[in-house]
Amino acid sequence: MKIVDKILKKIIKQFSENKKHTTLADIGCGNGWATCDLNKEEFIDKATGYDGSLEMVQKAKNTYPASEFLKMDLNNWNPKQTFDIIYSMEAIYYLSSPESFISNCYNKWLKSKGLFIAALDHYKENIESLSWPDDLNVNM
Repeated sequence: MKIVDKILKKIIKQFSENKKHTTLADIGCGNGWATCDLNKEEFIDKATGYDGSLEMVQKAKNTYPASEFLKMDLNNWNPKQTFDIIYSMEAIYYLSSPESFISNCYNKWLKSKGLFIAALDHYKENIESLSWPDDLNVNM
C-alpha cells in the first residue's frame, strides 16, 4: 500500500462522519494533485493548497481550477483560520524551522481533535534526516 493510500485511509477513518464539514490545508502542495484529490472526498468541505513556489501554484491553478491554491512563504505561514487536517507531503524539510512550524500547527492552526500529517522520505543516504526520530520524537 502506498503512503498516500495509508494517509487517505487514516483521514477517512477519522473524518468521514463529518458530512462535508472538514477543512484541510495541504502544505507544500506542489502541482496540486493531492489537494484536488482530497477535495473530491464528500466529507471535505474545502481543501486548500499552499506552496512557496509561485510557479507550482500557477501550475496547480491551471491544472485544477476548481481547487484553491495560494502562494505563501511557508516559513512564515500564518493562516487566519484553523483546520481539521493539516497535511504535508515531502515539504516540511524545506522549512527553516520545521519544529516551530509543527508546534504552530498544533498550537495555533489545528482544531481540537484535528489531525496533523506530515509524510517525509527518511532514508540512510539523507544524513540530515537520520536524527529526526530523536530530534522530533516521532516514529519513522
